Amino acid sequence: MPESADQFLRSFIVVNDTLGDSPCWLLLAAIGLYGVISNLVAQRTNEFGIRIALGAKPGDVLGLVLRRGVWLTLLGLRLAAPWVRAQPRTAGNAATHGRP
Repeated sequence: MPESADQFLRSFIVVNDTLGDSPCWLLLAAIGLYGVISNLVAQRTNEFGIRIALGAKPGDVLGLVLRRGVWLTLLGLRLAAPWVRAQPRTAGNAATHGRP
């Protein structure tokens, strides 16, 4: 293997061992949260229109959506916390075995 390709492969392995699959998981979580919140907004569009017609400020309606999004995010973090605590042990075992 050429020297530059070998060096690139080693640096890629170091970055992959350091970051792991975190960027991928964060992207998937962001896409999932976007989907859930957009579905929530689509279901409540009529309610938001009625609230604005009755005198609610657009900021109040935005607050309803953001409050629900933050609540869902905190719920997801709470449910994922045990798995996240166990992850370094399994990732550490995988990183130390099978690498030269």
